[in-house]
Amino acid sequence: MTRKKPKQFKVIRNPNYTISVIDQVGRVFIFSDICGSDLELLESILNPEATEKEEPISLSMDGIIAILNLLNTQKFDFIYLPRRIIFKIFSIIKEHILCNYVSKANWLKICYGIQNGSFCNVLAMESVPMSKFMAMHQIHKEAIDNMNKN
Repeated sequence: MTRKKPKQFKVIRNPNYTISVIDQVGRVFIFSDICGSDLELLESILNPEATEKEEPISLSMDGIIAILNLLNTQKFDFIYLPRRIIFKIFSIIKEHILCNYVSKANWLKICYGIQNGSFCNVLAMESVPMSKFMAMHQIHKEAIDNMNKN
């Protein structure tokens, strides 16, 4: 008798900077992209020195649940799920959302650059989804590089 491998989670990228994660029983969890205003809390959970050096990040279960609860758009406490499910959902969040994480200091440097050496609009920039913010940074960086070549 062979055991069936459990179905994997289904991940759907939504146009409103969220992802939907659908589990084996059909529950849908919707997670928002991180933004600048989330960095203070994320930095208190993550080890900023390790993220800057690209070292592996070691998180406690409380830290993982805090991040899931921060990014979850619905009222649900992940503490009630089995650990293996929590780890799988967090793995998906790392791959699709936290991949764009930057430290608060780096975010401010990028923000300063994108705004041509100003912080005048930093409050509005805090609400920009990080995937969009990092795309803006890449475009700005390429434009500056092209100007420097010419």
